[in-house]
Amino acid sequence: MAESLIKLECNLAEAFESNEKNTLTLEILSSLDKEIELLDAEIIDISSMEEIRPDKWDTTIAVASGVLTGLIDSFFVGEFDLTKASEWGKEKTENFVKKFAKMKGYKGDTVRGAVSKMEKVEMAGDKVMNCFGGSKYHHFKDFSHYPNIIGLICSLVTQFTGFVLGTNKEGAFQAVCVPIEKREGIIGKNIGEKILFGTVNWFFHLVSDMAGSSSTAGKTGGMGLPGPILSFAKMVSAALVGFADISGNKDVKIGIHNFADYLTKFYDGRAIKDENGEEVKLDFRTEIGILAPQSLPVLINEGIVKAFCLIRSFVEEIKRAEIHSFAEIKKIDLKKAFTVSPQKMADMMTLATFVFCAVDFADAAIRGLIESKGTSLWLTCALKRVNVVGASKFAISLGNSVVQNVKKELKSQEKYVLTSKRLHLLNAKLFYKQELVWEKTKETQESIDELAKVLERVDVAIKSQYAAIEENIRAIQALELTKETQELLIEELDI
Repeated sequence: MAESLIKLECNLAEAFESNEKNTLTLEILSSLDKEIELLDAEIIDISSMEEIRPDKWDTTIAVASGVLTGLIDSFFVGEFDLTKASEWGKEKTENFVKKFAKMKGYKGDTVRGAVSKMEKVEMAGDKVMNCFGGSKYHHFKDFSHYPNIIGLICSLVTQFTGFVLGTNKEGAFQAVCVPIEKREGIIGKNIGEKILFGTVNWFFHLVSDMAGSSSTAGKTGGMGLPGPILSFAKMVSAALVGFADISGNKDVKIGIHNFADYLTKFYDGRAIKDENGEEVKLDFRTEIGILAPQSLPVLINEGIVKAFCLIRSFVEEIKRAEIHSFAEIKKIDLKKAFTVSPQKMADMMTLATFVFCAVDFADAAIRGLIESKGTSLWLTCALKRVNVVGASKFAISLGNSVVQNVKKELKSQEKYVLTSKRLHLLNAKLFYKQELVWEKTKETQESIDELAKVLERVDVAIKSQYAAIEENIRAIQALELTKETQELLIEELDI
């Protein structure tokens, strides 16, 4: 019986300590715990990034900033004069060209000499200018001559493919291959040269083209570069011409080609005439003359809003860190102190630029009505006072606000998915915990059943032993022995 009990204890120990199924369950539970911890960290990050919408103070500052800068635009910027804008832009551009020419070693002080110095930095597009309207129009029709990111990309495309991108005389997109014999010193022979020619040479060449050619700079001004607005419109027209050609609709095709031709008239001056009847070219110089003064109130508006957001964020961080003296300033988390919610910033900028445009449009409408004396020229007079930069900034801010709202919605959906996944993992963890408990319960029940069987065998053995003893006692009593001998034998049996 003692050996049976020892064996049972060993079986119980093996059942609890070396059960492979239980070990696998414990490993699964450990893995689930790690996944839940990772999900908790992601959910906390998303929750901390949840956007804070502007409150009454934010709204008040945005509206006040829009009104203030709108009044600045009304009284200090006013209507734009294309002739004055062209003259102002021409002066600033020529000074800019002379400054860069001196950086390249130019010793003179005339814009013509500066342009001549800068023109020595050649560009691949000039080698096929006849395919893009010749010397008069290739700046406008060759995309690599655009002073923006599109121009830079097209310049690099030319370096790596040998093709110049632009439009033909009908305004349709075209790619012209630079002849092999004209590529020496213009298109790089290796990746390093291609990047150098496509960026640095491209920039310095455009600097010279801003003021026209060396033969016209300082005099008529020649054909400069298209400005940001006109170059963007030209690329849009090229895309529209392509779609019109594909569609085959004759009326639409004619209308879009007329639009492309109308843009060319803006560039060469045929579409705009000053008070004296002279043509005014809407090139880079004129656009800069228009946009630079209009940009000032727009920049002030943006500066006020962003400065307020940063200052308020800093003050809130001081309150959170419970700063009471200058010596405790080191307790501030600088990252939090100067971090503003993108959603909040976008909403405030949208509101500020909207108010700015509302004040600007109202001023333009009233002054246009006064100037035109209620005639049909009212719209023309009003449009001359509209701040184009402010309207563009409002459109950009509105688009940014929409993008931020979409991001917020996506983050909310991501948080919902992560929370659902976490709940699923918790249910799985509960399932495996229950399985482990039931497995232990099953093992305990089996051990108890085994113990009961052992006890039954022990009980049978004890009863058998008692029966044998009783039988031996009766046998002894049946023998004809002395009483003393019988008592001695019985005593031995009991022992």
